[in-house]
Amino acid sequence: MIMNVTNSYNNDTMAYAAEYTQKTSAAQPDQSIAKNNPENLPQYLKKLQRRFSYMTLCADRKMNMSQSSRTLTVHPNLIRNMQQDPLKEAAYAQHLKSIENLCKWIDGLHKVRGYTAKFHHWYIDENGKSCHFAQYERTDKTSEKLRAERQKHAQALITKTRKNSAQKSKKLKASLQKQKTEGAKKRKKAGFHLDIHI
Repeated sequence: MIMNVTNSYNNDTMAYAAEYTQKTSAAQPDQSIAKNNPENLPQYLKKLQRRFSYMTLCADRKMNMSQSSRTLTVHPNLIRNMQQDPLKEAAYAQHLKSIENLCKWIDGLHKVRGYTAKFHHWYIDENGKSCHFAQYERTDKTSEKLRAERQKHAQALITKTRKNSAQKSKKLKASLQKQKTEGAKKRKKAGFHLDIHI
């Protein structure tokens, strides 16, 4: 016995999906224009790069680590969305600027603590979510400077102390010699003679 069962849920779902794709393709006709003009993306990227001098801006579907030590990789679809919608452009440009400022702030903070950034790599996906990958290296430049200053001050203090102790030693020897000669004179007057050599 063969049974023929139709599932109305599948049919409804497929019809809804077809309707949705038609609506979205009708609502976004500008994507085909951006895809047909491939020079539009690099030119727009150069225009954006002028705003961000601290980091290298590039478009890729994955994190790009080869261009420089500080890269900001943006998904191409996000850049296309920025090109097509001025509100999104303003919002995402502000987001990119805040990432650049954060990168500067982090570098400054680590520089004060004696670290230098070997590289910073940021990636922003097509939804605007960002991830960050960085490596810092301790350089001890500040410690070396402080150590050199401390050694310089210590040498100056040692030299000053040696001079002072040499002067005090001379004064002490002179006062002892003076006391010795005065004591010898007093003893001669008193009548007995004791000769002590130090």
